[in-house]
Amino acid sequence: MPLPSLDPILPRDLRSPFAWFGRHNWLRLGTERIGRQFKMGLAIPPRDPAGISAEDYDRVISIIRRAGEAALHDLPSMYTRSVFFAEGVKLFRPTLTQCQAMLNVSIDLPASEFEQPFRCVMFEFPKELSHELAKLHSSPRVVTYVVAHHDIYSRFLHICAYFSNGEATSSIIPPDKDRTVEEILALPEVDENGNRYPRTAEEEAEFSYGEALQRLTLAFCLFLVQPGLKLTSSPADVKTHEKHLKMARSPDPHRRRKGRDFLTSDVKIVSFDQTVKMFRESGSGHSAGEDRVGDAPPGREMSPHWRKGYFRMQPHGIGKTLRKRIFIRPVMIRADKFFGATSDTSATYE
Repeated sequence: MPLPSLDPILPRDLRSPFAWFGRHNWLRLGTERIGRQFKMGLAIPPRDPAGISAEDYDRVISIIRRAGEAALHDLPSMYTRSVFFAEGVKLFRPTLTQCQAMLNVSIDLPASEFEQPFRCVMFEFPKELSHELAKLHSSPRVVTYVVAHHDIYSRFLHICAYFSNGEATSSIIPPDKDRTVEEILALPEVDENGNRYPRTAEEEAEFSYGEALQRLTLAFCLFLVQPGLKLTSSPADVKTHEKHLKMARSPDPHRRRKGRDFLTSDVKIVSFDQTVKMFRESGSGHSAGEDRVGDAPPGREMSPHWRKGYFRMQPHGIGKTLRKRIFIRPVMIRADKFFGATSDTSATYE
């Protein structure tokens, strides 16, 4: 499968300079909130001549300042792009069936309990799913991929859904102990006066579509840190990656810098043991195991459908005083009566 173009995130000539900035905590997010927006401040690092040229340094600062002047909420997106390339590109490609299962999962745990396997990770969803969701939300454009960035300093979570032209819709989730991820995602976006941001019908459609893929991304991130799940990360193009590594170790400064520039764009594919199931199948009117999910009324056969799963905190320990994150898998009800792809089913929400 061909690799996705990273140009919608950043043009190639800006990736290495932005990666240098991404190794520094140059954006500070505050806790004061208006709707879903947060106050923030810049902490531009001093230039290191060995790490970035004066020209590239000034160019990135100019881009950052222009973004802040045009729209303050664009700064977290810039910050995420810089960290994305600083950490190395990690790509996860779930299958259509896996996506359908995780679309039926609710993230009912405090945002402070959220985790993901890498500081930044990119998700490329199947085209069939992206187009299906775009149609469902009446979005005229289709998202190419989604990037999730969990900041190690502030513990804020920033999720960007990128369209093919480089534009993005994004959400910021603070490490809130009192609100769940679902509750924060449901908050309206308002300006400093508490008024909702004006949107056209087309913009509203794209926003809801992007939010659906962002929620799907968060569910996958939580799944990927489940106990016992072993992830592997390997270069998508091994020969090219080894060539870039060799260049980056060259004694020639020009060749060494060029190799490092190439490495910022090298994609690593993240995968996990495919025997690990994201969902369960039930051949009867209720689920297998201890979680009963309901039966069809007498004399009526239940049709195939999804029953929702959950991420939530469960009491445990002496006196049930401790909490641990658990995953209740979604269930494909009446899988024995279904002969198509598991994506072609209805969903049941309770």
